[in-house]
Amino acid sequence: MIEIKMILPFATFLLGVYLVPYIEKRKSKTKSKEIYSNLKLELNDEISELPKRLKNMALCLGNINHWEQAGEPKVGQPLYYIPRKTSCYFLKSSLENSFQLLTKEQRYAAKSLETQIDALIEYSIEIKEYKELKELKEEEIPLLKNCYKRYLFTGSSTLNTMRILTNDPQGLVDKTDQDVINAIFIENGINLTAQDLSIVHKQIYNT
Repeated sequence: MIEIKMILPFATFLLGVYLVPYIEKRKSKTKSKEIYSNLKLELNDEISELPKRLKNMALCLGNINHWEQAGEPKVGQPLYYIPRKTSCYFLKSSLENSFQLLTKEQRYAAKSLETQIDALIEYSIEIKEYKELKELKEEEIPLLKNCYKRYLFTGSSTLNTMRILTNDPQGLVDKTDQDVINAIFIENGINLTAQDLSIVHKQIYNT
């Protein structure tokens, strides 16, 4: 009995030392899941908003097309649209702490998302700069048009990327950019195709 009392504290100490790695691993996994949960919550907010921005951007692109063909924009139709900044506060921390929880497709999507978001912000800034001009010159119309096209292209890809990261069943994996864009346009009633987003580079000559 005395021997058991003497051994028990030592055995308890050894057991504690043995279990430490498992306890820390469990804590780490719990933290990773919490961070990933925050990421999904944030992305779902953006997923609900992005389609509205794409629809508004498509309206502006349609008005620009009308301007080029008719010589003036449609009355009562938007010509400029500056979307709210797309952001993802938890993306970086999720990559650092929850990477092991993600599937191969999600890891690839996570790596793409930051670049896509940066591009959307850049296009929005360009559109704002055109809007702030007193008058849009004829040679600047195609440039503004290209901004809308780029936003629609990247925005559709971003929406799909976010869906993949959140395990949304609508997320398309192993599809071309064109397939993704066409599917999202059909889903949201946007009367365009990926082919309509091809960028036309117009050479301007100074005389």
